[in-house]
Amino acid sequence: MSHAARFSPIAAAGRPPGQNERRGDPRLSGPRVRSITARVRGGHDIAVVDLSTSGALIEGSRPLRPGGRVEVHLAFDSQRVILPARVERCLVAAIDADRGITYHAALSFERRFDWLCEEETRAVSSLHEGCSP
Repeated sequence: MSHAARFSPIAAAGRPPGQNERRGDPRLSGPRVRSITARVRGGHDIAVVDLSTSGALIEGSRPLRPGGRVEVHLAFDSQRVILPARVERCLVAAIDADRGITYHAALSFERRFDWLCEEETRAVSSLHEGCSP
C-alpha cells in the first residue's frame, strides 16, 4: 500500500479540505529517503518517512513529546548532519503483536537542511544532462 493511501487521522478528524496540509516545503519520500540512516539523540534509531529542507516525518518505536526539542542525526552516503528540531506532533501509527507500537512524529528543523536543496539541484541537473535539445 502506498504511503498516500494509508488512513490519515488528520483527514479523518473532520477538517475542511485544504486545511490538512501543514507542510511549509515540498517533501521527498521513497526508497532514497528511506535509505537515510537516522537517529535521535539518546541513540534511538528512527526511519525517515519523508523529508524537506524545513522538516521531516519520522517513524520510531518510542514517542517524542510534542513541543520538545530533539537532535536528529542523519547520514546518507558520505554526508552526515545533525539538525536540531522541534517535535510538532507525535501519534501512534501502528500497533503490531510482534513489533509493538510504531510512532510517527512530525519535526520542524530549527535551521534549513541545505544539503537536501543541493541534492535536489543535482538530481534535476542530471535529468537535464540526459535530455537532448
